[in-house]
Amino acid sequence: MTDRATTSSARSGRLDPELRQLVRELLLQLQDLPQDDPRRVAVRDRLVELNIPLVRYLARRFPASKEPLDDLVQVGMIGLLKAIDRFDPERGLEFSTYAVPTILGEIKRYFRDSTWAIHVPRGTRDLHSAIVSARAELTQELGRSLTLADLAERVHATEQEVLEALDAGQTYTSSSLDAMSDVIGEGRDAAFGFEDGRLRQVEWRADLRPAIANLPEAQREVLMLRFVYDQSQTQIAKAMGVSQMQVSRLLSRSMRHLRSELGTPAAAPVDAARAPVDAPRAPVARRGRSRALTHA
Repeated sequence: MTDRATTSSARSGRLDPELRQLVRELLLQLQDLPQDDPRRVAVRDRLVELNIPLVRYLARRFPASKEPLDDLVQVGMIGLLKAIDRFDPERGLEFSTYAVPTILGEIKRYFRDSTWAIHVPRGTRDLHSAIVSARAELTQELGRSLTLADLAERVHATEQEVLEALDAGQTYTSSSLDAMSDVIGEGRDAAFGFEDGRLRQVEWRADLRPAIANLPEAQREVLMLRFVYDQSQTQIAKAMGVSQMQVSRLLSRSMRHLRSELGTPAAAPVDAARAPVDAPRAPVARRGRSRALTHA
């Protein structure tokens, strides 16, 4: 085989006349050899070698695939071996005429049966493959964005069936948790399993509710304004019509009471759950309550 012939075959997938003749002779020789003849192995290997460019050419016809080209070539080689074993040279056909649909069928079967992340009905998978091919052809033919109607007409399906096939196509591949955690930059456990601090707040709120309920109304209101509505002492004093000093004393008294009720050390914060009770409507500013607050 000349270098020029090899290069031409690799580019077009078609064998030069001299190579086609060699393939034909080898196929005839293979047919004449008994099944147990050790020479069959060498003849078969030579036929595979000569037709590798054809397999690679056909594998490149699936550029939209996420599968590596080498993987598709390996699958195509299975189809080539089947074609070599089944081909009957006495029928007068070119070997490539028989081999091409056999190789393509093997590659398409691989896509249909082996590359989907989850099980999808065969009919839906076949329709998805048809849509992928039709989308490339129609985009080139029409020169515009395609509609569901365009695709449905080309693949002879309803728009609903096209939608379902496209949705199913989203399950073609899946990302592993390890790969996702690598993107995040953390280990899988750190990225997908963590302690939710809000769960602990559930306990704190459950303990705080009865303790707050035992407080006088003025102290409950001060706590509400401070920890639910996140108002400053100055804002609370203005809303309640009292001095900031009185607000500070009420807060201190309330916190001491809550710590006593909960058995919490004096240095420990009681406001870990920023909303100790369910937040009602914001209170309206009221004046003239100094005496009530002083006795609270």
